[in-house]
Amino acid sequence: MIKTTVRVAALMSLSILAMGSTPDQVKTISFWCGSPYVSPHELRGIKIVHLQVDGFPTPLDGTHVSEVSLAAEVKRQLLDAGLKSSTEYVADAPTFHIRVLPVQGATQGFFVISAEVEEDCRVSRAGGVDVTSCTTWSIYPRLGFFNRGETSMIETQVADVAKQFVEAWSSDNPLGRSK
Repeated sequence: MIKTTVRVAALMSLSILAMGSTPDQVKTISFWCGSPYVSPHELRGIKIVHLQVDGFPTPLDGTHVSEVSLAAEVKRQLLDAGLKSSTEYVADAPTFHIRVLPVQGATQGFFVISAEVEEDCRVSRAGGVDVTSCTTWSIYPRLGFFNRGETSMIETQVADVAKQFVEAWSSDNPLGRSK
C-alpha cells in the first residue's frame, strides 16, 4: 500500500512538472500548483548600482589588467544596457560586487571569479531586523586557468559575468531601462 502511494505521488509530481513547464521556462524547473511559476524579480527597479571590482589592486605581472581596467569594461557594458553605475558609494544603491582572485604560478595562473548584488534589507521575522547586506542576486563561481602574461581568459570571463548580470537585470526591467 505504501509503495503504491509513493509511486502514485511520484507519477503525479512528474505529471505536474510536465504540465506546468512552459517554453519560456526552459532553464527553470517549475511546477504548477494552481498558479504559474513567477520569477521573484530580484533586480526589478534598480536604476543605478555601486560597482565594486576587487581581488587584485595592482595589475597582474606583465599585463595591463587590474581591478580598475576590469571595472571600466564592466561599467561600459552596464551603460550600454541602460543601467547607470558608479565606482563610488551611492546611497540606497545596491552594490554589484565582482571579485576576481588570480593566483600566478611560474608559467600558468588560476583564477576564481564570483559576483553578487548586495543591498540593505529588512528581515521581517521577530518584528523586523534591518540588515546591512543581503545578497539578492549571485552566480556560481567561475574557475579557470591562464598563461602567465596572457589574461584574455580573465577579461573574457569578467565580461561574461557582466553580460549575465545585464541579461538578468534586463529581464526584470523590460520597460524600466534607465536613460
